[in-house]
This record gives sequence, structure tokens and C-alpha cells, in this order.
Amino acid sequence: MKLCQEILRDEAVSDGDGYLERIFMSPAAVRAGNLIHEWMEDAGLRTWVDCLGNVHGRLEGTNASAEVLILGSHLVLSIDGKLGELKRPVEVIAFSDEERVRFQSTFIGSAAIAGILPVSGLQITDKSGVTIQDAPKKISIEVTEEHLQQLRYDPKSVWGYVEIHIEQGPVLEWVGVPLGVVKGIAGQTRLKHDANAVICDSELTSKLKSAAYLGLKRMTGSVQDEVPVLMSGAGYDAMALSHLTKVGMLFVLCRGGISHFPEEHVLDDDVWASGLEILAFIETQL
Repeated sequence: MKLCQEILRDEAVSDGDGYLERIFMSPAAVRAGNLIHEWMEDAGLRTWVDCLGNVHGRLEGTNASAEVLILGSHLVLSIDGKLGELKRPVEVIAFSDEERVRFQSTFIGSAAIAGILPVSGLQITDKSGVTIQDAPKKISIEVTEEHLQQLRYDPKSVWGYVEIHIEQGPVLEWVGVPLGVVKGIAGQTRLKHDANAVICDSELTSKLKSAAYLGLKRMTGSVQDEVPVLMSGAGYDAMALSHLTKVGMLFVLCRGGISHFPEEHVLDDDVWASGLEILAFIETQL
């Protein structure tokens, strides 16, 4: 598939050797943004890059005043093919940061677009003392308070937001289906010196895991035609965009539920299936 070949090409754009790593405004992140910009142009989208490095591609609909549907993720998205005639515009955004690797602040790109990145956030520094505001200067982009305010989308102009991501967990693999619908993202509380009895007893934890696995296996016998609906334990750009509009997410099966490691792996057919589902959603809803 041409799409999968392009994604493999994208995977070669990395700050690391032998694994995929791109941090905010790093050389590889800039190259990846340029590559995604190229894909968007090839697909016939109107494209631009904003002052925080978010890459935008927009396909206009027949109704110029209609609210836009945003599809997005963090520098991992490619476009191939024509969507056809749509009543409302569709905009694809490759967000410049989500992972909190370089700066101790998540969702820099998507938070700015949602209007929840405070001006003070531009002064957050990395380990070298470089601020978020100064980082884009390496590629001759200036970020000011006024620029930040201009990035915010008007909620009245946005119809919704949809994101695809790997499942950072084992459920889809357990039940043997490639896709699942995300119903929510669990809130997190970080505790020190927690002595929860369930966590401390490794044997009990193992038995609970086995019981859950058996329950899932039994469940799939009666609901094989139903789409799994999952809670996410990890955070995504959709969290930031939920402050702007209604959001939806799909999870794609990831082997072993492994993420943020070189062993992270998805099947081409499963990625393709997720793209077809989004296309079907666009065609039926828009």
C-alpha cells in the first residue's frame, strides 16, 4: 500500500538510531513536519505551518460557512487520496508536541489551538534552559503572546475532532479485533509511597489479570460483532481539544500493548482499517 510505504518512510525520520524519537523542534521533528506538509500538498490540501510548528492541511467543503471537522495527531499522520465532495471542510493537523519529552508540558501544539496554553507556558524550559518561546527561533519562527492568541480556534467554527492512536494496552489483542472505540480517558493521580495491598501482592495481581483475560474471552463469544469500547489510561491531544469541541477516538491494536519502545508494532492492515473507518465516518456524517 502506498500509504504504508509513506509511513515507513516517515519512521526513518528520527533523532535516534534504530528507534523512532522526535522531540519538539528537533531536527527530526522539523523534517517530519516538512514531510507531512509535502503529503498534504500532494493530496491537494491548502497547507500552512503555524508559529508552534503545527502542520495544517485543509480541504474546503461546498458550504463555506460550515464548521470544520479536525483530524489530528502528533506528527504521525499522512494523507492519500481524494475524499470527494463534502458539505463541510475537513482539516488535518499534525501537532508539534504531545509527549512531554523535551519540555515538562504536554500538548503544546494542541493546547494552543484549543486556547488553553497560557502565555506563561511559553517560558517553560528544557534541560538546556531553552524556552518553548525560543525553540522555534531555530527555524526562524517567532512566537509572541499575540501569535499565541491567534492560534486559538473559535469554538463556533469547529464541528468536532477525531484522533486515531495505538492502544497502549492489551485489550484489543486479547479479544482479537483490530479497532476499538475510546469512550473516555481516565484521570490520573500520582502518589508517592503507595502501599496498596493489591499492588503489593504480585500473586493476587497475576490472578486478577488471568480472571480478566478469561472474562474477556468468554465475552467475545456472544458479542463478536460488537465493537470494543475502551477506557484509555493514557492522555492524548484529544484531551486538549475537548476544551474546544466534541471529540472522538479510535484505538488500533498494538502487539503486546507495547508503546514508547522500539518493539512497538502495528499491522499495516489494521492501520488501513482505521483509515477506512474514518473515511466512512466522514462520508456518512459530513
